[in-house]
Order: sequence, then C-alpha cells, then structure tokens
Amino acid sequence: MSDHQLYAAGAENVIWVWSPHPAYGQFDEYYPGDDQVDWVGVGVLNYGTVASWSQWWSFKEIFGNYYAELAKYGKPIVISEFGCLEVGGDRNRWFEEAFELLQKDYIRVRGIMFFNNANDITTTNKALDWQIQNDSILVKTLESKLRSVSSEVN
Repeated sequence: MSDHQLYAAGAENVIWVWSPHPAYGQFDEYYPGDDQVDWVGVGVLNYGTVASWSQWWSFKEIFGNYYAELAKYGKPIVISEFGCLEVGGDRNRWFEEAFELLQKDYIRVRGIMFFNNANDITTTNKALDWQIQNDSILVKTLESKLRSVSSEVN
C-alpha cells in the first residue's frame, strides 16, 4: 500500500520500517530510500547450538557487525526480533551483555521487541522455545536492565 493510499484511507500516523536480514548484507542495493523509510528494523536471534548450522553467537557478533552499516542511513533502529535460546551458552549473560552494549555502543537503537514464541517451527524441524517468562532469573535480569534504561531516558 502506498503512502497516498494510506493517507486517502485516513491513516496519519504510519511508520515505515525497513527490516533487512543482516546476514545477507547488500543493504545499499535493497534500501528503498530515505523518503520511504522511517525506521530500520533488524532481527537479533541467537539460536545457540540448536542446529548443525548454528553456534553460540554473542549479541555483538550478531548485531554489532552490522550496526555501522544500518546506522549510516540516519534512521532510528528497532530490534524487531530480540531473543536467545538456552542451548549452548549462558542465556542470562547474553542478555546482560546485549543491554550493556545497547546503552554504551548502539545509541541509534530506540526500540526492542522480544521474540517470545513457545512453538517456533520456522527454521528447524523441531519446535524452539524462545519464551522468557518461565526463566525467573532471566526475568529479574531483564526487569533490572529495562528499569536502568528507563531511568536513563527519563
């Protein structure tokens, strides 16, 4: 739907998010242009060692390697899928490090959407559980980190 169609339908508060897959690169080739993009979105999912094609990646390895390229467009960035499985590493520490880096090094990130799917069958032949609410230690860590970020903003 074009901007014109949205405005004709009465929508006045539409935000366009361009969300390339970071591992594919070639951002410039697919960037639709400043007049079409309000935000840059990106998924940051650590699959751990759940499959033969995956390994335990740090937040910096998944997101940090692409941040400068995504930030160069001058748009706010939203992490549109933010999650980490438990298999292969310390999930709690992964999130702690992610929030530390977000506050220190990745200042264009203005939003995060947790990927909280209990039955994700999109990439493997078995269901993956990305839920965070059943991990009481992780919930406490995230509450603390989110409070910290919130107090800095206010």
